[in-house]
Amino acid sequence: MRNRLALLLVFALPSAALAHKMLLTVEVTVTELRVAVKYDGANHGGGGPEVSLFRMPGTQLVEKKPTDKAGECVFAKPPAGKYLVAAEDEFHGVEKVIDVTDEAKTYADEPANKWLMIAIGLAAITGLTAAGWYFSKPKKA
Repeated sequence: MRNRLALLLVFALPSAALAHKMLLTVEVTVTELRVAVKYDGANHGGGGPEVSLFRMPGTQLVEKKPTDKAGECVFAKPPAGKYLVAAEDEFHGVEKVIDVTDEAKTYADEPANKWLMIAIGLAAITGLTAAGWYFSKPKKA
Protein backbone atom coordinates (compact mmCIF):
# COMPACT_ATOMS: atom_id res chain seq x y z
CA MET A 1 0.00 0.00 0.00
CA ARG A 2 2.81 2.42 0.88
CA ASN A 3 4.48 1.82 -2.52
CA ARG A 4 1.24 2.60 -4.35
CA LEU A 5 0.79 5.87 -2.49
CA ALA A 6 4.39 6.92 -3.10
CA LEU A 7 4.11 6.12 -6.80
CA LEU A 8 0.84 8.02 -7.06
CA LEU A 9 2.42 11.10 -5.44
CA VAL A 10 5.48 10.94 -7.70
CA PHE A 11 3.32 11.06 -10.83
CA ALA A 12 0.36 13.14 -9.69
CA LEU A 13 1.86 16.06 -7.75
CA PRO A 14 4.15 17.55 -10.41
CA SER A 15 1.39 17.51 -13.02
CA ALA A 16 -1.10 19.07 -10.59
CA ALA A 17 1.33 21.83 -9.72
CA LEU A 18 1.64 22.83 -13.37
CA ALA A 19 -2.07 22.61 -14.14
CA HIS A 20 -3.36 26.05 -13.09
CA LYS A 21 -0.42 28.38 -12.62
CA MET A 22 -1.21 32.04 -11.93
CA LEU A 23 0.18 34.37 -14.61
CA LEU A 24 0.89 38.05 -14.04
CA THR A 25 1.18 40.78 -16.67
CA VAL A 26 2.18 44.31 -15.65
CA GLU A 27 2.05 47.09 -18.20
CA VAL A 28 3.76 50.34 -17.24
CA THR A 29 2.33 53.19 -19.33
CA VAL A 30 2.93 56.93 -19.22
CA THR A 31 0.28 57.47 -16.51
CA GLU A 32 -0.58 54.11 -14.94
CA LEU A 33 0.29 50.53 -14.04
CA ARG A 34 -2.15 48.05 -15.58
CA VAL A 35 -2.08 44.62 -13.94
CA ALA A 36 -3.73 41.51 -15.41
CA VAL A 37 -3.94 38.23 -13.49
CA LYS A 38 -4.81 35.10 -15.45
CA TYR A 39 -4.67 31.36 -14.82
CA ASP A 40 -2.83 28.99 -17.13
CA GLY A 41 -5.09 26.19 -18.28
CA ALA A 42 -8.37 27.13 -16.59
CA ASN A 43 -10.32 29.81 -14.85
CA HIS A 44 -10.19 29.74 -11.10
CA GLY A 45 -13.53 29.26 -9.38
CA GLY A 46 -12.66 31.10 -6.15
CA GLY A 47 -12.67 34.77 -5.34
CA GLY A 48 -10.69 37.15 -7.50
CA PRO A 49 -7.08 37.84 -6.68
CA GLU A 50 -5.88 40.92 -4.86
CA VAL A 51 -2.90 42.83 -6.20
CA SER A 52 -0.42 44.61 -3.94
CA LEU A 53 2.18 47.13 -5.03
CA PHE A 54 5.28 47.37 -2.81
CA ARG A 55 8.24 49.72 -3.07
CA MET A 56 11.41 47.61 -3.13
CA PRO A 57 12.85 45.92 -1.17
CA GLY A 58 9.26 44.75 -0.86
CA THR A 59 8.35 45.96 2.64
CA GLN A 60 6.67 49.33 2.02
CA LEU A 61 3.08 48.82 0.77
CA VAL A 62 2.14 51.49 -1.75
CA GLU A 63 -1.39 50.29 -2.54
CA LYS A 64 -3.55 47.15 -2.56
CA LYS A 65 -6.53 46.57 -4.89
CA PRO A 66 -8.87 43.72 -5.83
CA THR A 67 -9.10 42.72 -9.47
CA ASP A 68 -12.30 43.05 -11.47
CA LYS A 69 -14.12 40.09 -13.06
CA ALA A 70 -11.62 40.06 -15.92
CA GLY A 71 -8.73 39.75 -13.44
CA GLU A 72 -7.46 43.28 -14.04
CA CYS A 73 -6.77 46.37 -11.94
CA VAL A 74 -5.14 49.74 -12.51
CA PHE A 75 -2.81 51.73 -10.26
CA ALA A 76 -1.68 55.31 -10.73
CA LYS A 77 1.90 55.32 -11.95
CA PRO A 78 4.21 55.59 -8.92
CA PRO A 79 7.46 57.56 -8.87
CA ALA A 80 10.43 56.05 -10.69
CA GLY A 81 12.12 53.12 -8.99
CA LYS A 82 11.90 49.38 -8.43
CA TYR A 83 8.61 47.88 -7.24
CA LEU A 84 7.24 44.46 -6.38
CA VAL A 85 3.83 43.57 -7.78
CA ALA A 86 2.25 40.66 -5.89
CA ALA A 87 -1.04 38.95 -6.72
CA GLU A 88 -2.66 36.32 -4.53
CA ASP A 89 -5.91 34.51 -4.00
CA GLU A 90 -6.80 31.72 -1.60
CA PHE A 91 -4.85 29.09 -3.60
CA HIS A 92 -2.21 30.87 -5.70
CA GLY A 93 0.35 33.61 -5.48
CA VAL A 94 2.76 35.25 -7.88
CA GLU A 95 5.24 38.13 -7.65
CA LYS A 96 7.07 40.22 -10.22
CA VAL A 97 9.75 42.88 -9.75
CA ILE A 98 9.32 45.81 -12.12
CA ASP A 99 11.32 48.93 -12.86
CA VAL A 100 9.21 52.08 -13.27
CA THR A 101 10.85 54.65 -15.54
CA ASP A 102 9.71 57.26 -18.04
CA GLU A 103 9.51 54.55 -20.71
CA ALA A 104 6.51 52.30 -21.27
CA LYS A 105 7.27 48.63 -20.67
CA THR A 106 5.42 45.36 -20.27
CA TYR A 107 6.39 42.55 -17.89
CA ALA A 108 4.58 39.32 -18.67
CA ASP A 109 4.65 35.68 -17.59
CA GLU A 110 4.51 33.20 -20.44
CA PRO A 111 1.87 30.47 -20.32
CA ALA A 112 3.09 26.91 -20.30
CA ASN A 113 3.58 25.15 -23.60
CA LYS A 114 0.23 23.49 -24.34
CA TRP A 115 1.76 20.48 -26.09
CA LEU A 116 4.28 19.95 -23.30
CA MET A 117 1.44 19.96 -20.74
CA ILE A 118 -0.48 17.41 -22.84
CA ALA A 119 2.64 15.20 -23.02
CA ILE A 120 3.15 15.45 -19.24
CA GLY A 121 -0.51 14.59 -18.65
CA LEU A 122 -0.33 11.57 -20.94
CA ALA A 123 2.90 10.42 -19.29
CA ALA A 124 1.25 10.70 -15.86
CA ILE A 125 -1.79 8.70 -17.04
CA THR A 126 0.47 6.05 -18.61
CA GLY A 127 2.61 5.83 -15.48
CA LEU A 128 -0.39 5.50 -13.19
CA THR A 129 -1.96 2.88 -15.46
CA ALA A 130 1.28 0.86 -15.54
CA ALA A 131 1.66 1.16 -11.77
CA GLY A 132 -1.94 0.05 -11.23
CA TRP A 133 -1.43 -2.92 -13.53
CA TYR A 134 1.85 -3.86 -11.83
CA PHE A 135 0.49 -3.64 -8.27
CA SER A 136 -2.78 -5.41 -9.08
CA LYS A 137 -1.10 -8.56 -10.42
CA PRO A 138 -1.26 -11.52 -8.04
CA LYS A 139 2.03 -12.12 -6.23
CA LYS A 140 3.83 -15.36 -7.04
CA ALA A 141 4.86 -17.44 -4.11
